[in-house]
Amino acid sequence: MAGSEEPVAGIGLPEGDPDAVIDATANLDRMAGGFERAGHGFRRAVSSLPAWLGLASVAFDATASAYEQSAEEARAATDRARVAARVYAEELRESRERVRRLQRDARELEREIEEAERKANAAAEREREVRARTQDALLVAPLDGGGFSLADAARAEDAAEERRRWERVAEERREELERVRGEAEEEHREVRGAERRAALAVQDAAAEFPRIEGSAVPGTGRPAPERILDRYQVAEDEIVNWPPFPASLFKSEKMTRTEADLLNTLSGLKLLDFEDIRDDAGSVAAQNYPGTSEETQDGHQDAFRHTYWNVLLARRYGDTFARKFTSAHEGVPANPAAREAMDLHNNEVGRRIASDNPDADADELAALVRRAVERGDTIVVDRDGKLVYSDGIAEGETGYADEDVTDPGGKPAEPADSDDQAAGTGS
Repeated sequence: MAGSEEPVAGIGLPEGDPDAVIDATANLDRMAGGFERAGHGFRRAVSSLPAWLGLASVAFDATASAYEQSAEEARAATDRARVAARVYAEELRESRERVRRLQRDARELEREIEEAERKANAAAEREREVRARTQDALLVAPLDGGGFSLADAARAEDAAEERRRWERVAEERREELERVRGEAEEEHREVRGAERRAALAVQDAAAEFPRIEGSAVPGTGRPAPERILDRYQVAEDEIVNWPPFPASLFKSEKMTRTEADLLNTLSGLKLLDFEDIRDDAGSVAAQNYPGTSEETQDGHQDAFRHTYWNVLLARRYGDTFARKFTSAHEGVPANPAAREAMDLHNNEVGRRIASDNPDADADELAALVRRAVERGDTIVVDRDGKLVYSDGIAEGETGYADEDVTDPGGKPAEPADSDDQAAGTGS
């Protein structure tokens, strides 16, 4: 099976089976064709409407047209995924072929190194034998063995020069072998980069796959912002000072009781990391969407900050702790309903990014969050105080949630329990 070959001369092939990826693209191609045929079917159904009368035709036209558009969006998304996968398959195939050539070069270099070492050892043995004979001759006939010893000394020097020459050849071949192995490792890095790019492209395509819901933004498959406003709310919680006395003599901040209870489950390094994570989320958000926190509240920087904060919390403490803490964070009394829904929704987007990308590093995760904001996975507030998807309004054109419109309802915050401190990574 491709991708499972044994290493040659210390060089393994890049992992992956190009043929399997090509098979997957063929399946995606068939899926795209199916969506295209479905769209044509809906179009033909709509074209029959002139023969209908009354409100039924209006309702059917709206429904069938929505399904036709969804089928076209699904076809386009599937086609983008297919193209990304095919590009990766070709890059993987070409890289594996280049590495095979490097394997052949490395195998030949190993043979040449072995041959050079064999000849160097043979020359060294001749040198030792000649020098030994010379020494013996001097011991047996110290006065009249000079001629013999001088001739042997010359032969010994010739053997030594041959040994040094083959040792240089072996060293040159070893250096060349290391260069070839380095070139192969670079191929591996390139393939891993191509794989990540393909995965992100497929992920982007999947995010654009339509979801047909009764209360969705037309043509997007996304829930209407009004539905998010209604769904993403938590109950108000009591405000307390944390940490408790006597630690509060040195530092104290106000937070909900559930937040404080959750922080009390953390110990050691996890508690020390908590503030760093919050600071990192703020600084990286400001790098991506400049402006002060007051200027950008409820805007794109705020959406990025909450999303990235949850990525980092979930990565460090686990999804459950991140969900409980950031939901409890929104339970402050009189929290504006639009701001609360925006933050809770964006928090969820961040935790999903963390879950879907367990091997991504911090820069890659920040890029994924930026992409989520730009393609409208996140929510911001417009100048009328209403929720809108982040790709539907320009940066700097956002507004603020109405401070007078609150929703004290919603689900109560999830309490802390003994399992919360065991999640995540590290000590």
